[in-house]
Amino acid sequence: MLPRKVMGVFVATALAGATVYGMGCSSSPTALGGIPDSGGAHDTATPMRDSALPNIDSSSGDASSGDAALACPPASTTSFTPATYVPAVAHQGVCTPAEIAAFNAACGYGKAATKTTCAAWQTANVTADGGNACGNCILAPMNNGGIWLDPKANGQAFAGYPNYAACIQLTDASNGAKCAAAFNNANACDGVACDQCMNNADYQSCTGAADQGSCKTYATTAQTDCASDFADGGAANTCFPSNASMNQDDDLTYILGLICGDTIGDAGGGG
Repeated sequence: MLPRKVMGVFVATALAGATVYGMGCSSSPTALGGIPDSGGAHDTATPMRDSALPNIDSSSGDASSGDAALACPPASTTSFTPATYVPAVAHQGVCTPAEIAAFNAACGYGKAATKTTCAAWQTANVTADGGNACGNCILAPMNNGGIWLDPKANGQAFAGYPNYAACIQLTDASNGAKCAAAFNNANACDGVACDQCMNNADYQSCTGAADQGSCKTYATTAQTDCASDFADGGAANTCFPSNASMNQDDDLTYILGLICGDTIGDAGGGG
């Protein structure tokens, strides 16, 4: 899953040969990301997410022979089966700006968000008596809501990250769905391989090996299918307001507004 907490500003250069960062984990992660934007450790070392594309160097071949030397080598992905991509629906109008802000406070990147506060939000808004319309849009049962969970997230909102794939799908009518499916498959495979790695450096090394090894098919497909969306001016850039703000909560707010709000602007994300 490419977890490394990095701002969206890095994403646009991913396909130009720069080091690519993805969804991230950290020894002191924040709730939907890895390295905190402005400090603030959480009460758990649960891997967290951010996103971008894998870095595939075709000249380096399969890295599996060197996996044993890694502090946190990739786990087996033999059980991994890509999920069928379920398209997101835009502007469902079920979350108010206040409800989106409450989710961000409980589960986002701020200092106050912890696994405990996020679990309380999930109990109140998703699981208790069936939850409510906003909660079930943010944490959608078909994994096509405001946040996205990889196979090892165990249904926990705290282990999710902004649904960048859905945002790409909704902002690129011609190629977005194709890219979104490939993007999620690559991230999900990396998650299965590397979610056990509990700091950013180990996770980066692990996903680098996985993207050259057992996850290479998915990583290569993502680079191919998402090339236009992650190019300069591509649809994916719209999904990363943090390019300008350097605050990944802005990505989360934008995407929650796009999917669950009446308009993107209702969530404070612009447009």
